[in-house]
Amino acid sequence: MKATKSEVILVVLYYLLTLKNPSLQMLEKQTGCSKQTLRRHFKRLNLQYGVQVHFERSQRAADGGIGTYVLEDTGVFDSVKVVNLINNQLNTP
Repeated sequence: MKATKSEVILVVLYYLLTLKNPSLQMLEKQTGCSKQTLRRHFKRLNLQYGVQVHFERSQRAADGGIGTYVLEDTGVFDSVKVVNLINNQLNTP
């Protein structure tokens, strides 16, 4: 079964919350979304849900990349509930 756009957006938010110093490549690998699709999801998260994400060049990404994506504000989402929801889905056979 293919995930809906809303489900994919929650997965993107989940990885922004749980990965340490994520690069675009790390997010691409974890979510299965292309870099361009991830950028569209960042924009949608911001415009529709008030989620604030920015790219910071001063920090090295965990995979050695030149920068990292920083989640400043989860907008309308409760970060604990998002993490628990996705964890439950990932652990359900």
